[in-house]
Amino acid sequence: MRYSISRIKRMFLGFLGSVSPSDVAKSPDVDFSRNRMCNLFDTLLSIIMMGCHSLNTEKDNFFFAGRKSPPTKSAFIQQRGKLSDNAFPFLFNSLNTLFPFEKKYKGLHLLACDGTSLNVPSLAEDTDSFMPYAKGNGGFYQYHLNALYDILEDRYVDARIRPIRLADESAGLAEMTDRNILKEPCLYIADRGYISFNNLAHIQKVSQYYLIRARDPATSSSCLQHIIFPNDDEFDMSHTFIISRSKCSRNSDMGIYKCVKKKRFDFIPEEDKVSTDRKSTR
Repeated sequence: MRYSISRIKRMFLGFLGSVSPSDVAKSPDVDFSRNRMCNLFDTLLSIIMMGCHSLNTEKDNFFFAGRKSPPTKSAFIQQRGKLSDNAFPFLFNSLNTLFPFEKKYKGLHLLACDGTSLNVPSLAEDTDSFMPYAKGNGGFYQYHLNALYDILEDRYVDARIRPIRLADESAGLAEMTDRNILKEPCLYIADRGYISFNNLAHIQKVSQYYLIRARDPATSSSCLQHIIFPNDDEFDMSHTFIISRSKCSRNSDMGIYKCVKKKRFDFIPEEDKVSTDRKSTR
């Protein structure tokens, strides 16, 4: 179903007006319980509509546009500070629920995953987001965004944001796969930065499909190393991996037995040197 911009705006504003402190506030019984100049609705909407200007400019532009007296900068910051960490993920997921994902390709939702780094204002105490300059003398602050994008619907399904020093693109795909809100068959599409046995296992665990670019089998870090491929320019083949945290013997088929001793694999504990996990890929 196609929605006009005006209808999307009307539906979203209607939903935003129904949001209660229990959905987005740190202390629902206290926060946003009084009738203030900057209420819950205005606090949320003003943040969503903010651009790249200073807080004072953005705040004044929003409230004056609605013919309201703007709160002071201090009052606005206090209201903003009452929002929980889950406030905007809740709004994001709720908006997706308002407009169901309907377009499919051969019965599959096509979900592309990729990441990017975002520069953010400096926070002296936030060492996890600090990146020093190559030549020293200061640095900058960044967060890393992992996003899951529905190609046919032309909108985002999920996102994961972490300080740049805690960024892990591969783990991001696994996390978003586990909490997939679509609950229908999906094809996950990603570049070679996301190829790992852990991700393949997460996707297969929820009975989904993947199309992930892999590194050349000739490279030492490729998960396709030691696999014999046909000489044809184009082919389709199935392959089974047996994954363990124990190093394989010299007589093992290195194309099948893969050791993840020092790598992330959520389905075998790090101390477990006996268990194996069988995965088939195509």
